[in-house]
Amino acid sequence: ESISRAIKGAADKAIPKRNPSPRSQPWWDEDTARKRRKLNQLERILHANPAISGTSQPYKAVRNCYFHCIREAKTKSWNDFMENAEDRGIFKDTGQSTGLPCQNP
Repeated sequence: ESISRAIKGAADKAIPKRNPSPRSQPWWDEDTARKRRKLNQLERILHANPAISGTSQPYKAVRNCYFHCIREAKTKSWNDFMENAEDRGIFKDTGQSTGLPCQNP
């Protein structure tokens, strides 16, 4: 029994809980997820009780904080990416990178 617990404890520490999706955003973190859950909770309360006054103020405050958090996380992620970029010429004209001629309408 104690061996099983030791193996399970070691596996919980060493094995990641989730596999990141190729579409997962590099700026998304647990803080953003927590704010999203709180926003969803307040949104459900607001839609369930639209006639109660004062329910929209907490929702709007959390919504604004959530979107501000996303904006800051995206900016930080982009700045980190640019600091670690090996090749400074990563941004090329799309016409040059695809080899297709650019056509203006």
